[in-house]
Amino acid sequence: GRQFPSNRRWNISMAIQLLALLSIAILVTFAVTVRNHVVLSDSNAAIRDGSQHGAPQSDKKLKVPPPAEEKRKRVQKEIASLENELDEMGKKYMEVGLEFESLKSSLERDATKKARDVANVEGDQRASDGNEKQAQQAPLTPPKPQFEEREPKRWWIQQEVFDMSDYSSEKSSGGEEGAIIPIDLSVNHLQRIEQAGGSPNDISSMTVEEEFLPVVLPSDIEFRWRSKVRPGSKPGDAIKTSAYRIVARRAHSSKNDGGGDGAILWDTGRVETANGLPDVVKWNTFEHEVAVGTVVEWRVSVWDSSTADNPNEPSVSRWSKFAVGPSDDEWQGKWISHPLDVDSFEKTDSAAFWKNDDKAQEIACSNWERRSQPPLFRAKISSYDLYKDGSDDDEIATALLVISGLGSFRASIDGEPLSSSGPLDPPFTDYAQRVSYRGFDITNYFTKGDNKENTHVIGVTMGSGWWDHRPIKGSFIRLFLLPRGAITCIAQIYVTYKSGKTEVLLPTGNKASGWQVAKGPIRESSLFTGEYIDLKSMASFDGWDTDRQWATISPNNEDQHSWVEPVAYESDTTLRIWRYQLEFKAAALSKPDDSIGPIQPKHKLAPIGKLIPIQAPPVMPTERLYPDEIYSLGDGRWMIDFGKGISGVLRFESGLPDPIVPPNGKYPRAHNMATLGPNDKFITVVHGESLEMTTGDINLAVVAGMGLHD
Repeated sequence: GRQFPSNRRWNISMAIQLLALLSIAILVTFAVTVRNHVVLSDSNAAIRDGSQHGAPQSDKKLKVPPPAEEKRKRVQKEIASLENELDEMGKKYMEVGLEFESLKSSLERDATKKARDVANVEGDQRASDGNEKQAQQAPLTPPKPQFEEREPKRWWIQQEVFDMSDYSSEKSSGGEEGAIIPIDLSVNHLQRIEQAGGSPNDISSMTVEEEFLPVVLPSDIEFRWRSKVRPGSKPGDAIKTSAYRIVARRAHSSKNDGGGDGAILWDTGRVETANGLPDVVKWNTFEHEVAVGTVVEWRVSVWDSSTADNPNEPSVSRWSKFAVGPSDDEWQGKWISHPLDVDSFEKTDSAAFWKNDDKAQEIACSNWERRSQPPLFRAKISSYDLYKDGSDDDEIATALLVISGLGSFRASIDGEPLSSSGPLDPPFTDYAQRVSYRGFDITNYFTKGDNKENTHVIGVTMGSGWWDHRPIKGSFIRLFLLPRGAITCIAQIYVTYKSGKTEVLLPTGNKASGWQVAKGPIRESSLFTGEYIDLKSMASFDGWDTDRQWATISPNNEDQHSWVEPVAYESDTTLRIWRYQLEFKAAALSKPDDSIGPIQPKHKLAPIGKLIPIQAPPVMPTERLYPDEIYSLGDGRWMIDFGKGISGVLRFESGLPDPIVPPNGKYPRAHNMATLGPNDKFITVVHGESLEMTTGDINLAVVAGMGLHD
């Protein structure tokens, strides 16, 4: 049958409802009018009767003549009949409404089925056309892309939050399934993330096993998990959990134990819980000490009503993982920077934007342009470094890389990124008080296959982040209140051997570690103006974080892209002075403290706070989007429309497009590069949420107002 659009079905429904309401209103008005007419007629009849027979006495009631009584009864009967008709019409209205809803649902089902049938027919037709093309070898004109309106998300339809396909087949140690499944294992509210939903990394083909590994201090290990009823279980069996057991072992130890339990670090045994599961279970580090740098795997077993009487048949979770990280005073590594980045700071830069000092602001901007290219850090580790003390027989059990960087960093080993969250690590904090660090399990790089004999390179790509972004003059965001300094990095590796011994390797700031630094292919990195990437120098940096491109430091090479020895990041102020200046500038203090010094800051590099493990999951890609439409705006401009507003990163998977020079040589707004030479070719990618009606350009009012000075 004919399918009406959704808006037309809606109009029909509204028309039916309005018609029914109008009918009810007319009938009610008529009934009230008739009732009033009866009362008025009775009163007039009584008055006429009284005028003919004289005024009635006060102690006698007015008698209505028989003709008037019959008329009143007749009208009341008509009113009762009308009320019955109203009831019948109300019932019919309800029936029509139900029939309409049923018809609406039927039309929607038919429309969905027809759309699915059409899609299948078109798919078969395309397949048939492809077979004919292959058979005839005749060139065909490709059809024009058709961009159909996407079906709206039906948010009101409840969907299953957890995928139970893996859990439903999970078996307990005794071979029987329990009614309650422990899921979402977390340590300090942090869950291990094997791979982010929109990650471009393929973990299955990489050496690293996860993109986010929770890291906690030894004194802060707290276990939590949630429970899920197994599909098909009896309701009575899933009333409550009667007992639990937590087993923690050294990570990767089961691989050398024939798939057994491995090196057990802590086992709670079966713990009875009369009042249900506890909210948290804390590791007893006093009786079961765990060393810093250890990578731990753990799982939980639970007993419910179906397995309460059999201690050998619990429901067992998957193995999860976390690492034990160092506290701030346990770090051997030091903050390091590129020599140019440290030298480009002057003491006047820190106070340049506290007041309207145009000369000081010009100097600060000029100094930033000298160091605008973020650096790259790298270090090399070989099998000799791992077994330099002659302990060849003591094999490696686990290896943990702990690392942080300001403003932002992305870690890699042998050219493989360790996480897809790199551009946004670490999270934003008050860097003068605390800085978060990440931990990565890199054990497989030293133990898997031929990796034992190989040389590996640790690479760190840096960005400016909130630490050393482009100076912004006159911004409504008071960025000058944030700590600021040279881009810097800190890292070290914990190697734990099967004997229990732990060593710290490649700490930054130690000349023996052999760390190198160079200015990379990114010409500029800013939260507000984006990144400028030098494609020519990028080609020369191909494989920079691998052993095949390793080069020794040449002290006489003055090229900015050459590898040099990093210098220590040393602040020339203290946290107390920094906080005093900040509080006074923010009007939290009304009177200067003479014991501290001048109010205006006169330091080069801001202090860096203590290092803490990351306390929240990192910002990671949730999905991968492909454009809905790509079409030309003219003058070499192409509009890439993703169909919705996002916070994301643009990725060219098949290479960059060729640069296009406008015929008149005049580039559209935000597509020019004043910092390049006249013969340099470039590609600009800008983002926005709308097109301007007059020029057709991307609306960049906010971005341009935040410091796009070129």
